[in-house]
Amino acid sequence: MRKGKKIYLTEEQFKTMLSCVVAEGVYINGISGKKANLTYKKGSNWNKGSLVNSDNLKTDKMDTAGSDTYEVKLKGGLTSYNITSINGTAVMHYFKKYFDHQKAEVSIKDKSGAQKTYEIEMLQNEFREFMNQFVTKVGFVVNYALKKTGAEVNAVSIYPVPSSSSFNEKMAEELTKMSINGLPIQVIDKNLLVKDLRNIQRDQEFINNNQEYYNGLLSNTGTLQQPIIQHVDKTVSKYQAILPAEKNIDAMNDAVKKLLAQMNNIRTAEKAGREHGRMIASLVANYKKYYDNYAAVLKIKYANPTSVNGETSARIDDIAKVLKYSKGPSIEDRTDYIWGIVKQNITHGKRMDICPVTGKIYGKLPLQYWEKTMFQIKDLSNPERMALKNIYNQNRDPELVRQELEKIKGTAFVIFDDNISGGATLSDVCYQCKQLGIENIIPITFGVMDEKWTYGIMPVNRPQGGFKYNQ
Repeated sequence: MRKGKKIYLTEEQFKTMLSCVVAEGVYINGISGKKANLTYKKGSNWNKGSLVNSDNLKTDKMDTAGSDTYEVKLKGGLTSYNITSINGTAVMHYFKKYFDHQKAEVSIKDKSGAQKTYEIEMLQNEFREFMNQFVTKVGFVVNYALKKTGAEVNAVSIYPVPSSSSFNEKMAEELTKMSINGLPIQVIDKNLLVKDLRNIQRDQEFINNNQEYYNGLLSNTGTLQQPIIQHVDKTVSKYQAILPAEKNIDAMNDAVKKLLAQMNNIRTAEKAGREHGRMIASLVANYKKYYDNYAAVLKIKYANPTSVNGETSARIDDIAKVLKYSKGPSIEDRTDYIWGIVKQNITHGKRMDICPVTGKIYGKLPLQYWEKTMFQIKDLSNPERMALKNIYNQNRDPELVRQELEKIKGTAFVIFDDNISGGATLSDVCYQCKQLGIENIIPITFGVMDEKWTYGIMPVNRPQGGFKYNQ
């Protein structure tokens, strides 16, 4: 008998081979004009005709009856049950943007190799079939989790994790349409928790469980050859330092609002030939307020054990950014007009008024509205994410918290999030809910994504054998 021929594959070739044989149920399979067609093939073992093999939702576990899901361990001893496996971002973005009535796009190479952008579209009957199957699977998972713990509950509460899109809330509404042991299903106010970082700190218990790893280098290459724990401390210090700047941003926006009103009042008074000296004095005072608060933001520094001098100045982009839809020409015009008035009235012969924050004379500053830069945990590497806690906190409104906790009592508490990678965010949400005394917690996500083991584009070291969740 002739021996079979051995074929040696690289890791990348092996992954490519697997992508052709495993079930990948939602993928882009065609182009129609300017639209990319998204299809759902239940139980498919091959994504036939896929135009973007690296971007899809794998639904093999969703398409089967029973509780089998993609499981991810969470801090605190819980497990997250993840219905699909997510590759890439385009298909996931379609589902996230669907409920916000926004377009999701994908870039696909044509026959000549040129990249073209298409709007992703899914047939309504396939979308509804997918959603029905998704909801059915969640029902299996909740039943399984309740039987596993033996908990007796009188209802199911679904908590949509706060997000920038309405996906989690809309999916929670979809989940209320399912039937779980005949139990009533309710949605809990997402504002039970808020993502405000006011108590951000190290997760010392988790760090202690992985002490050797966190004392090791973040990376063996480039500028990241410092202990991981130093990068964690830098992140904590940074956000603790910039948190108070929210008051500066509010003060800046308040000043701009008054300045624009005063500008219009002064112009009206000038045309009418009315006296407006008091208006000008008030305008100058508000300009100084705007400038002083902007200067205070630029002055923020935080401890950084990874830097040579142990300290770093915060960037304005880390704290605030110009409000969307601000128009450049209109900002320039009003800045020129107001600065022209201010400059005349802060000049006293050879002397000019001094900014108390900088110790220097006032200067021209664009008059624009600002919005707080939202913390994005996805910008951090996985080891940094996992070492943090108190990313979320309970709402500052005690009555809202009391009312929601009253509704939750005696129910199965399903925490729903759009996706999970390493589990840092979902772990923190679960931790905060436990702190509130919530029981019967069942974390479920739309899908699991690859963990981020890079810092920017540079690879970071992984813990041998994975993270340890208990000593």
